[in-house]
Parts: sequence; structure tokens; C-alpha cells
Amino acid sequence: MVIRQEVVLEERLKVTFSYSREKSAKIEQAREILSRKYSGKGVSIEELFLEGIEQILAAEGSKKEKMGTRKERGSKNRRYISPKVKKEVLERDGGCCTYRNKDGSVCGSRWSVEFDHIKPVAVGGVSSVENLRLLCRNHNQLMARDAGLIR
Repeated sequence: MVIRQEVVLEERLKVTFSYSREKSAKIEQAREILSRKYSGKGVSIEELFLEGIEQILAAEGSKKEKMGTRKERGSKNRRYISPKVKKEVLERDGGCCTYRNKDGSVCGSRWSVEFDHIKPVAVGGVSSVENLRLLCRNHNQLMARDAGLIR
């Protein structure tokens, strides 16, 4: 799928993309389902797109709320990170990659962010707030390669 985005007016963007016939059938099915919510009126691709985004954001918000309310459970898996610790690390790091580049700047990416043990579990590291940080997938893999943990 190729997606293009351009500014049409100062406060509006135009997004253009193409999709297969198979995806077209799924899009039409989703529009039919949403038409029930919108009292039978036609549902535009824009409304469908925004509805999907709202559902993703709501699901993520619900997941974060549950993290703070679930009971902390013990685990024999040394890599296990409790919901309480995850929540604290996410808040501390602002949900962003904390990798520092050679020039001292911070990556800051919010894409594919993972919990990283500063001192690896394999050499005695624990899943504590002090020993965890957020790294994007690319920087987590880079750190693991640099430490000789993966090839």
C-alpha cells in the first residue's frame, strides 16, 4: 500500500492511498457496520479511518488503565516485568526511546518501543525501575548486538 499525504488547506491534509480488491471488500464491510452506528447514513472513508484511530487509542488507554489496577503477581521468569514497574518506566521515560546518540541527542521515537534491561538478565540484571529503560526496537537490537548478546 502506498500512502501519500499533502496539505490541502492550512488545517486539513489530503491522504491518498490505493488498496487491493480484497481490502476493498473489507473496507465496504466495515462501512456497512459503521452505517448502523450512524443511523443508516453513508460512512465516508475519512469517517471509517477516524473511527479506527479512535478505537486504537481507546484500546491503548484501556490497556494502560489496567496496568495500574492489576494486582502485582510474582513470577519465576526473571525477565517478567510487573505492571507497576512498567507503568513507572513508561511515565519516567515519557513513552519514548531513551537511546543517546553520539552527539548526545536522544532518539525520542515512540515507534516499537520496548523495555530494555540496562544490566542484562543473563548477567544478573533485575526487572526494576532503576534497571529498565525504553528503547525503540532498532536501538534495542543495536544495544544487544554491541553487548554481544545477538548477532
